[in-house]
Amino acid sequence: MSKVDFGNIEKVLDRCGGRAVVAETRIRVSVIVWCHRHGMTVDEILRQYPRLRAADVYDSLAYAADHVDEIEADLAADENGFLHLPSRYTKSAFTGCAPSTPVRR
Repeated sequence: MSKVDFGNIEKVLDRCGGRAVVAETRIRVSVIVWCHRHGMTVDEILRQYPRLRAADVYDSLAYAADHVDEIEADLAADENGFLHLPSRYTKSAFTGCAPSTPVRR
């Protein structure tokens, strides 16, 4: 079996507590996963986080699928945070997770 390359994902100890992030950003993989799980399409995620490219979102989802325990732990740790999403996405039992960099409009 060949190794999957997550070229757009990195973990740097002094960035976001060493959590997996999209390369050269502070946008955590767990935030992208949360958005996707709560109904956001790739296009909606890209509008919410304009620095991202579609490849970044897809790599984040692939990384999450390959590192389930890690991402689930990140999501659980974020339980008391806040995710800057339109209100239609925040109506769930999950209270949110904080992106490392707020979206500027």
